[in-house]
Amino acid sequence: MYGYVFNAIKLGFYSDFEKRSWYIICTSANVPEDYDDYIDYEDQLFLELAVGVSKHTKLDVNRVVERFGEWYIKLMIKEWNMKLLGRTPADFFRTWSDFYDYKSYEYAGLMYDSFIVSHEDDQGFDIAMRCWAPNMAYFGLGVIKNTLKILFNVPDDGFQIVQEPQQIDGFIFHTNFRLQFDNSQWFEPEDVKEQIDNTLDKIIPTSALNVLGLFPFFIYFDRFNEIHSVGRTLEQIIPNLVRTKLNKNFNLRKPRLGTLTWNYIKSNQHQVFELCSKASEGAVQLLRNEETVVDLHMRLQGQMIVFEETGDAIFLCSPRLESMQACKSVFLGDYEAHDSTKAQLLSSSLRVHMVRRLLDEEREQSIVQNQYLSVLSTEMRITEGLIEQIMPKDVALQIREGTPFVNTCEEFSEATVLFSDLVGFTELCSTLSPMQVAGLLNRMYMAFDTLTDSHTNVYKVETIGDAYMLVSGLPERSEHHAKHAADIAMAMIHAIQKVKISFLKEPLTVKLGMHSGPVVAGVVGWKVPRYCLFGDTVNTASRMESSSEALKIHISDSTNEYLKRYGNYITRQRGWHTHKGKGQLPTYWLCGQGDLILTSYTKEEMMEEEAKKQVNQVLEQVTEGNISADVLNQLGNNPALQRQINPLKGVSALTNIPGEQDSDGDVKANHVPNPKAGSKMHRGEIFKAMSSICNIL
Repeated sequence: MYGYVFNAIKLGFYSDFEKRSWYIICTSANVPEDYDDYIDYEDQLFLELAVGVSKHTKLDVNRVVERFGEWYIKLMIKEWNMKLLGRTPADFFRTWSDFYDYKSYEYAGLMYDSFIVSHEDDQGFDIAMRCWAPNMAYFGLGVIKNTLKILFNVPDDGFQIVQEPQQIDGFIFHTNFRLQFDNSQWFEPEDVKEQIDNTLDKIIPTSALNVLGLFPFFIYFDRFNEIHSVGRTLEQIIPNLVRTKLNKNFNLRKPRLGTLTWNYIKSNQHQVFELCSKASEGAVQLLRNEETVVDLHMRLQGQMIVFEETGDAIFLCSPRLESMQACKSVFLGDYEAHDSTKAQLLSSSLRVHMVRRLLDEEREQSIVQNQYLSVLSTEMRITEGLIEQIMPKDVALQIREGTPFVNTCEEFSEATVLFSDLVGFTELCSTLSPMQVAGLLNRMYMAFDTLTDSHTNVYKVETIGDAYMLVSGLPERSEHHAKHAADIAMAMIHAIQKVKISFLKEPLTVKLGMHSGPVVAGVVGWKVPRYCLFGDTVNTASRMESSSEALKIHISDSTNEYLKRYGNYITRQRGWHTHKGKGQLPTYWLCGQGDLILTSYTKEEMMEEEAKKQVNQVLEQVTEGNISADVLNQLGNNPALQRQINPLKGVSALTNIPGEQDSDGDVKANHVPNPKAGSKMHRGEIFKAMSSICNIL
């Protein structure tokens, strides 16, 4: 069953029930919620859907299937203009099968339930339905009811449908209905037809053979299916048909589910019949274009006319051909002038030729369009790549989706901003040509860009002249932003020393500055959009860089605090430094990591830095009133401090500073006689000695 049937049922359900109920029903019944009109679904889905609707609505399953039929024909009348099928209710159902034969061109292999009208009078008519499942009879009942109501304005109480017991013929279910309603306005009595026939006999005095001679394709047979005469052209195509049985030479294709018996033909003579010849030894062999063509299956389509008074019937027909190419055993000259088949074949052939020509042109245009699309796709990829180079992918995606630029701005509570600057750039510009300056900066930036590719947690923001700006902690948030920034900063110091410029005598040097804090990042403005950082953190990082020195990394106190968490970064206190708009700020040098020391720092500088740290520890202990000989001995290992440390050895504070223990376990005082005091060195002298140490450093 094709999807358009399910979709018609779905729309009908929406009109009578809540839409959300459809989803609940489909989920519980394990059937699809949506359907494609041109997909042929399993017939079992129809019954499963009916059972699901029945459980949800508390309606009987047969009543649900009947509602399905009502919803279906309601949509078909609206969408396919089915009013044109017939002027009367009986004619409508007589041409039902013809309509679906036409639809079978659009829906390959379309199977449908057929209606057969018989015994019509002014009180209604009998109608038989053949279907593939027993419940489908109720589907046809719904179709009949809504057809009478919608197309022919018969009210609900204006008709009665009597259903007879269902019969089964193999896999086919036959159900007969009697439609009782006022059919007088549409029914034409037989006595009126007889009057017309008698009038024609007087006006047209001719023999039956003369009339039949107008039809090159016909089969005249009796109630026992014996063929007595055929059209002259049909005799040439399929010889030796006379005196044979109709059902021995042909199969019935339409009406579907029918049989070639006298009673069936008599009760369905208003239907379109299609017969297909069987393969037989008597099939004609025609020589055309020096090729032998055997026509074993010829399809004849037309109408059965039954003569009650003689018990004979005639099948007025013509070959059913899809195109001129199908004319293997039939020539256009075989058709009479009154037969429109010739004109239809010629026009269809012309249309096919035109369609093929249009298809060829369309194919050529399609090739050109595909080439343009390929170029456009390549350009789009290049454009997208460029956009992603100047801003993060997520931000670029937001902009492509139409997000206003200002809405891309986002606040980040933690990030580390890094600036680098080329030392002596102003002097270089005065001695080099513009192209040399551009080449110099390109070499430096390419070296730094390579580092950003390997340090994926760092994002390159922009370059301004000789300044190179990086940030870590955005656009992807990271709690290790200071570590990532410190790692690439040290890598930049090493990388710049490897950049060789042929027209420079001295190697390039850069100075770096870093600061950690909150920032806002996003795209603002609409002309030449850039991904920018905003906030005091950016300004402070710039101040760190401007006050830095060649091949050194100047970091703020906040960045230093972040790096302390890892324990393996070597920082050196620079002291309190004055910054524009900030006043005095404690700042530091990032000297290295672990055993890796930046070449910009000498061994002596590192020893002095370590000595300062140790002296600070001594000062803290002295301040707390607690100093030992072990601490002084450690400080004495530094040659720069030995002269100042020696006077302090053996000193213990005047109060609660423990000395060494003697052999008995008693505490003894560790002190050096002071020649001025005559006894012990007092605390003031200790501070004086420590101050001398700090002055050396």
